[in-house]
Amino acid sequence: MLDNAQWERTETQNDLSTKTVRIKLSNAAPTLSSVVLSPSSPFKPGVQLTFTGNWTDPEQQDGEQSRLFICKTSGVPSGNNCSGGNTNNWCVSSFSTTSPSTCNYTTQTSDEGTKTYYAFECDDGQGKLCSPYISGTFVVDATAPTISKFGVTPRPPSWVNSASPNVSVSWTVADNGGSYLKEVTILRCDKPTVSQCGANDWKNIKTTAAPPNSTSWSGSLSPQDTPPEGKSWYGMHVWDNAGYKTVEPPPGPLDVQVDKTSPNPPTLISPPQGSTVSIAKPTFDWSDAVDTGGSGIASYHLMVDNNQQFNNPEIDRSSITTSFFASDTDLKQGTNYWKVAAKDVAGNPEGSFSGANNFTIQLNQPPNASFNCTPGNCTVFNTEPLTFNNNSTDPDGNMSSSEWDILNYGSSPDATCPPGPVNCNHTLQSVAPNDYTMQLRVQDSAGASDTDTRSFTVKRDIVAGFMCSLDNVNFVACSSLSGKISQEEVLYLKDSSSLSEYTIVSQGASSITNRTWKINGSTFGGNTANPSTTIPTQGTITLELTAQDNQGRNDTQTHTLNPQVPFPEFQEISPF
Repeated sequence: MLDNAQWERTETQNDLSTKTVRIKLSNAAPTLSSVVLSPSSPFKPGVQLTFTGNWTDPEQQDGEQSRLFICKTSGVPSGNNCSGGNTNNWCVSSFSTTSPSTCNYTTQTSDEGTKTYYAFECDDGQGKLCSPYISGTFVVDATAPTISKFGVTPRPPSWVNSASPNVSVSWTVADNGGSYLKEVTILRCDKPTVSQCGANDWKNIKTTAAPPNSTSWSGSLSPQDTPPEGKSWYGMHVWDNAGYKTVEPPPGPLDVQVDKTSPNPPTLISPPQGSTVSIAKPTFDWSDAVDTGGSGIASYHLMVDNNQQFNNPEIDRSSITTSFFASDTDLKQGTNYWKVAAKDVAGNPEGSFSGANNFTIQLNQPPNASFNCTPGNCTVFNTEPLTFNNNSTDPDGNMSSSEWDILNYGSSPDATCPPGPVNCNHTLQSVAPNDYTMQLRVQDSAGASDTDTRSFTVKRDIVAGFMCSLDNVNFVACSSLSGKISQEEVLYLKDSSSLSEYTIVSQGASSITNRTWKINGSTFGGNTANPSTTIPTQGTITLELTAQDNQGRNDTQTHTLNPQVPFPEFQEISPF
């Protein structure tokens, strides 16, 4: 019952008479002056809220008590609950005779959102009067904020360099739990790998407050961050007003690579300082430059000039990706100077040039290859020697090697010197009869070379041959008759192309002009192709044919036989 209610009191005087007194009094309800909610909203689920009501009551001195109702509706409490029953209670305090009254409520996940409460202070007097309500709101947030974008620029393979030393960090975040976004914190760890980043390694770069009452927010780090050289990792935390924190989404912290230092100059190797070069297009070689910034070497810049000021360079070539360069320009004879600088992958300014080396170009004169043959026509039979005579010269006197090679014959050169004299001769080794080409290649110490070639011919020579027979019909290899033919037996010999062994004339010849037959050194048979001879009575015999063709080429074929001693002739002897 609200304030200004009236009530009636009856008094009994004694048993003999009754005295009724009717007095109308005004019952004043408690006055609720304020309600304090702690802790401050917003809240996560599971937080105990304390409502404190400060009140006064005119009947407090009469011993009246009161209690605090925190209701979900504005209806006046009745009995022990808010209007509508205990489901409409946020909380109800115990009775108290003194102010303030307090009650507690623990937030639930189902409470998410903005909630309104109505506070009443109600006494326990006649009519249980309640103060007018004081209303308020609180927020329960059961949802953490989200990160839909976390960006860091530049990312590998790009580099932070001296021209662009800063890193840009941006984000897009949201909060749908009702407490609104609070702030974003950007952190940085300067370690080679993120696994090395402990809790104390993360530096708070900046915390940026979110716009008031924002549920979504796209922002960026301002001013941009300037990390040190090496590898750095960036992370972010977003907070809402309920105290929820969300960290950067997969893949997690983002890395940047920083190189703000130009590379050191390389060391020049070749041509060496003060050296003499014998070619107009030398190859320049230098050591790999060191890049202390860590991004590595991207390219080199080579300058070559015939003066130390390099004001009109003969070679001015950048973007060389190797630590050497083969000149494609003929340099002038005399003294030249060269130097090299390096540029790194990060894109920093080109590093300092190396100190300049000088070298002198004194052009080499190549050798002159020359040879002839013995015999002079470079033609021999395959039984004769052929010598190639090296007559090569070198104007500078620095010939260093000779190489003999029958072209299109075999897989490697036939002879190379040194070892031996540099301008060595070469004697032909055994090859099949044919036409060939010999090449002589000579080279000097500067790498210049020259070749000379000549054709040569190896012809087939005459090869004598004959076979043997005991009946001048069946001819066999003479050696097969050894041990079968008897002394004083007639042996037939034959040199004919109809046999498997016969005299083959030399290449270019057409006929056999002479045959000389010998047995144990004694001539027999005349100039005939089919002589015969009686086997002598001594032991081993040697048969020999010397054949000559119409080119005057001759050859001798020899066979050795071991004839057997014949059995004595049988004669019948008369007994008388």
